Amino acid sequence: MEKEIVWTSIAQQDFWNILFYLEGNWSSDVLDKFNLTLEIKIKLLQKQPNIGFKSVKHSRFRQTLITRHYKLLYSVKEKSYCYFEAKAYKHEITILHCLPTKYYMQKIG
Repeated sequence: MEKEIVWTSIAQQDFWNILFYLEGNWSSDVLDKFNLTLEIKIKLLQKQPNIGFKSVKHSRFRQTLITRHYKLLYSVKEKSYCYFEAKAYKHEITILHCLPTKYYMQKIG
């Protein structure tokens, strides 16, 4: 069962900032490849939400690479629903940030 993906407003802004940066500084092929890679990663997260590494500082957060330049920071929540005395569980994945990696920051810094 695929999990629901929810983007925070901060993650949405991060995403748009990356797209504007790529659009202004790279070719449309790079932008298209980033979008495709992100779409694949999101679909993978929906099927396997625990593929990301747990954050060292905050164990309830996970991170996974989109490309070697950008990563997603996310959390997985389990919601329970009651259907006629039988409990069903649904996972929700919240994308918190879409950030540059340390590798990328060192390269441009």
